[in-house]
Amino acid sequence: MENSCTNTGVKTHIAVGLFQQINNQIQKTFMNTIRYCLFLLILLAGPLNGSGQTTHDPWQGISSRSNILQGKLSGKKYYMVFNTNGPHFYHYDFLPTTITLEDGEVCKNIMARYNAFINELVCYNTHTHVLFTIDKFIVKEFEVSSQITGIQRFVKIETGIPFLGTQFFHVLWEGEVTLLAYYQSKPEKTGIYRDRHGVLKDSELVLTETFYLYTEDTGLKKFPPILKSFLQLYKKDKKQVRRLLRKNRLFAFGIPELIQAFHLIEDAGIKP
Repeated sequence: MENSCTNTGVKTHIAVGLFQQINNQIQKTFMNTIRYCLFLLILLAGPLNGSGQTTHDPWQGISSRSNILQGKLSGKKYYMVFNTNGPHFYHYDFLPTTITLEDGEVCKNIMARYNAFINELVCYNTHTHVLFTIDKFIVKEFEVSSQITGIQRFVKIETGIPFLGTQFFHVLWEGEVTLLAYYQSKPEKTGIYRDRHGVLKDSELVLTETFYLYTEDTGLKKFPPILKSFLQLYKKDKKQVRRLLRKNRLFAFGIPELIQAFHLIEDAGIKP
């Protein structure tokens, strides 16, 4: 009888010990979960509170004579987007950029990058380490300097085209005609896959380019990069244009070939 009681007491003691260990582990796990949730809330509080606030960012090279926000560029804080796959930006990095404002003010050595997903110029403030989208309405044009591509000039154009509106265009060629490229990063359907966060997706962003031609007579019109477009543009001399392009083996047209074609045609004295 005594041994039975002793065994029961030992079992009870062991059970109580196991219960306390389990209870402690549950409490520890619960507190860790609470701490993790609080950390996430603190981490997300900044972007949620600041994303819609207009912020002014001063850079060197902008004089106090500017009538735009007392010598300051205006814009909104920009936060990198990580929940979509594919390129948001046309440029591979933040590059030295010269921005010309509508009032003629020129801002040099701004670290900027063209966002083709939202069609905005995103700038990096090296003093505060903050990203900004510059208000499009104050920008006239900008030039981006790259060791890879050289200087690329973008101009703001009010297109008058439905669903396009006011956008930035890359100037590829300026002569008798002006050749422009409009870059857009837009979602395209794919097969179902898991992204780098393990989330199921069925689309990804793809950087596209659409070419436009501007002349004083026709204004802004799409220019498909094919031989037929050149023949329609130079109707009076289409035989000469066809022969010239064929001689220089220009059959398919990417950006370098388009620029070369217009260069050859204008050097030959051919006009639209």
